[in-house]
Amino acid sequence: MKIDENPSEKTLFVFLLNELQGYKENGLRLALEGVPSTPEELAAECFLFEEKGYMRDYVTNEKGIVEEINFKRMY
Repeated sequence: MKIDENPSEKTLFVFLLNELQGYKENGLRLALEGVPSTPEELAAECFLFEEKGYMRDYVTNEKGIVEEINFKRMY
């Protein structure tokens, strides 16, 4: 299914994309399976391969501040 075929899917895609762009703008690194990724790549991956689930792994520094969000595929 293409994202633009279902208005509610498109809305969710845009919401996720905006969320990820906000994280990136605030200095958080984004990754998919440990590989640096853009908000656009992550949003597309989550929707184009929706039969797989994704878990967010929040990576913190020694002070407990989140520095990276790594998306991991759930098989």
